Amino acid sequence: MRSPSRGCRGGSPGGRGLEAATALAAERLAGRAGGRIVVLTDAAADGEVALAAADVPLTIERLASAEVENAALVDAAAHPAPAEPGRPGDPDATELFARVRYVGAAPRDVFLEARALGQDRPLASRRLTLQPGEATRVVLRASLAPDDQGRAPLVELALRDAQGAPLRDALDLDDRLVIPSPAARRLSVFLVGPVPTSLERAILADGHVEVFRTDLARLAELPEEARPTLEGFVVYAGAVPDEPPP
Repeated sequence: MRSPSRGCRGGSPGGRGLEAATALAAERLAGRAGGRIVVLTDAAADGEVALAAADVPLTIERLASAEVENAALVDAAAHPAPAEPGRPGDPDATELFARVRYVGAAPRDVFLEARALGQDRPLASRRLTLQPGEATRVVLRASLAPDDQGRAPLVELALRDAQGAPLRDALDLDDRLVIPSPAARRLSVFLVGPVPTSLERAILADGHVEVFRTDLARLAELPEEARPTLEGFVVYAGAVPDEPPP
């Protein structure tokens, strides 16, 4: 490393933008403990770029070369799954969409797994054969039931090797993504007591809500540890609790 800069192969005008971005990052990280700059580059153009990093540690990672192998989850989303013809609908059925990009010298077999965040049991898994320089699109189907408190799960998508172990390649950070399930984007509405059905119909007109009906007597019958937390929008009719929900 040539203080205060390091040479990186690359051409103009993209090189000037890289120089400016590195200088800005170094300025923002100056004086902060543990700060470092990582530059990811394909080094596709000829030339040399001086990356000024002052006293901030600088690492250059070259991607998309024959010497580097890396699979990356570059995009993901979750949407309600359409009902299958002739089968009863599952309100928790979800389609998980993912796009995996791979660089390397030869094809590689990996597994894409989906889990509820914090859980060990996979919800869905698919074996993929990744081709160098190509993006692979995948759709997984899973049932994302809410937990005991009625909370919709977050979904973790992760790449694993052919033996099911965490993938080891050039960059570990892009082997995992966490996305919200469709229900996590909905507002939970709790109707407590004899709430008029006309009000319920008006609330249900919004496609981004989930409605739950209960009453204070039913909630009081449950043990405290099994009592759901009313997180969301709560409508009381008739009797009201001594204290509002948190």
